[in-house]
Amino acid sequence: MRTRRILFVLLFLALAVPSRALEIQGYTASKYRRFQTGFPTNPVENTNASYVGLGLDFSGVGWAVSNTHIAVTLVSPEYILAVNHAKPSLNSKVAFLNRDGVVKQYSVKSTQQLTSGGRGQDLALMRLYGPIPEADKITSLPIYMLPQKEDYLGLPVLLYGTSYDGLATNKYAPRVGFNNIDSAGSVSMFMGTTANRPGEAYVVSGDSGSPTLINANGTLALLGVHFGGDKYGTSDMFIPSFFDQINTKMQGYTLQRLPLPPLKILSITPQSNGHMLLQCLGAPNEVNNLQVSPDLSSGSFTTVSPPPPAADASGAFSYEDAAAADLPQRFYLLAYP
Repeated sequence: MRTRRILFVLLFLALAVPSRALEIQGYTASKYRRFQTGFPTNPVENTNASYVGLGLDFSGVGWAVSNTHIAVTLVSPEYILAVNHAKPSLNSKVAFLNRDGVVKQYSVKSTQQLTSGGRGQDLALMRLYGPIPEADKITSLPIYMLPQKEDYLGLPVLLYGTSYDGLATNKYAPRVGFNNIDSAGSVSMFMGTTANRPGEAYVVSGDSGSPTLINANGTLALLGVHFGGDKYGTSDMFIPSFFDQINTKMQGYTLQRLPLPPLKILSITPQSNGHMLLQCLGAPNEVNNLQVSPDLSSGSFTTVSPPPPAADASGAFSYEDAAAADLPQRFYLLAYP
């Protein structure tokens, strides 16, 4: 098991230099490079059997057209995340390779710097000129959310970035390596390096904004974006700590999350007026899909009317079913929104 001295980690976070490239121990293009050829104008996904990202959907991880070192991550159809010190400029274009292997470009409309403790942080939420259509086949990445920050320690992650690769169309190309989370806090997280660990990745100056991802049972989820690093490790803005703030700032959108929270109907209590009072635990900050059936027969479940209120930040909500007063029995089902 790897060990880290807390003082060293904190000192590194304070002194981390802006990132510029992703180094991978024991690097080979067939195993770690995202694209086989053609980046950035006509990239072809790596289909080598040894490729660490094989079968994963990277369509939501894009790049700035004017500077392909700068990576961006799509978190809703109209919003991307980048680091504040190396973000795409307003009215510039960002590009994504969609699920059909076609490059799509979109223009940046506005930017908001995220904060913590009243101070601006090195994280930018950027809005595009309109939502990306579903027909464009680009997947927004969910955020990987766990109950406690300690739960993230030791998790295996994928570090994304670019580095010199000698491609004919662009000498710098995206690549993907491994690491593990060593610390996670209210603003940032850190992933250290060890010697002679094949596939382990670390950032060394100019790769700011590239994401740290986790393979959640075949679905990529976002954990961080790089803001600094050197041979001793990589520092990221820790996206789960900004989850609620991002939701507040996005207009008309809510972040997706993985793993999905548990859904429970905690209690059903008859009321003196004949109504049924349900206490539920659902998806936080969302209107959950509460359904009801008179007899459990096939196709008999329908959404309750009126719908339940939005759950609070813990996922809790209550619902008083007035229609139960006129029926001999009711069966309830709670589903994800």
